[in-house]
Amino acid sequence: IVFDVDQAFIDSGADLQPIIQRTDDYSIGDYSCYVSNGNLVAGENEVTCGSLGENFNFDETGAVQVGFQSKGQVIEGTVTVKSLTIPM
Repeated sequence: IVFDVDQAFIDSGADLQPIIQRTDDYSIGDYSCYVSNGNLVAGENEVTCGSLGENFNFDETGAVQVGFQSKGQVIEGTVTVKSLTIPM
């Protein structure tokens, strides 16, 4: 995942957690990827998360949703996803 964060986001102290979930069962997902605020830079960031594993073996009617969760007491600023590659 390649994404930008602005200085306001970094200054807020918030962390980022890229997530991916199956849309037919939200309990099936990968939540193991995590980016602490101290590892973020204003501007472009890139993170590679682990394998999706067997939970993502589904038929052609299945779908996934991808996003970020953020953790911090006060979350401010902007996160912009620039590119995403999901090997299936």
